[in-house]
Amino acid sequence: MEHAHHSIFILRHGQTEWNLQDMLQGWMNSPLTEKGKQQARNNGKFLQNRGITHIFASPLSRAVQTAEIIQKTLQVPITIIPEFKELNFGDAEGTQVSKVPVKFAATFEQRKHDKLNTSYPNGESYRDIHERALKPMKKLLALNATFAIVGHEGMNRILRAIATDKPLKETINDRQRHDQIVEIDAKTRRERMHDINEIDG
Repeated sequence: MEHAHHSIFILRHGQTEWNLQDMLQGWMNSPLTEKGKQQARNNGKFLQNRGITHIFASPLSRAVQTAEIIQKTLQVPITIIPEFKELNFGDAEGTQVSKVPVKFAATFEQRKHDKLNTSYPNGESYRDIHERALKPMKKLLALNATFAIVGHEGMNRILRAIATDKPLKETINDRQRHDQIVEIDAKTRRERMHDINEIDG
């Protein structure tokens, strides 16, 4: 029998109140905006009829809220993966992005040279979150199924690295908007980016 073709779809949660104000969220939370809910609906629409059997989500409420909106369209179960929580920015959480270089100057400078291993005071580095996400992500990749993951821009950089076998150094600057979905071919481990904003809501 032919092996079915499987894909992994990696999504970012919809826009939140804090995204709108350009604040670092990390483990802190703010609710989805109306636009964020619409982005989630559009993402759900795009994912219809693609054979998705399961949604895995970060435990943070902005990701869970997004997953629940998508679930309305896909009608598949959601499982929370605690390890897929966003990077913890420590003391910098709740700070406006533009103020970070001044308020956390030392960390900001250090991150320019070694983003992978640098964390904000009382926070996590990309190396740290790679360690916590590695086992659960490998388990999901071994499922041999088509599924969606609802995560965060920071965490998704790690998940994409694990899924494509790319070095972390290459992926920790990858951008992903709320209306972009990364599709990874389970066999070839190649990824492509889908822009959902062209789809009418």
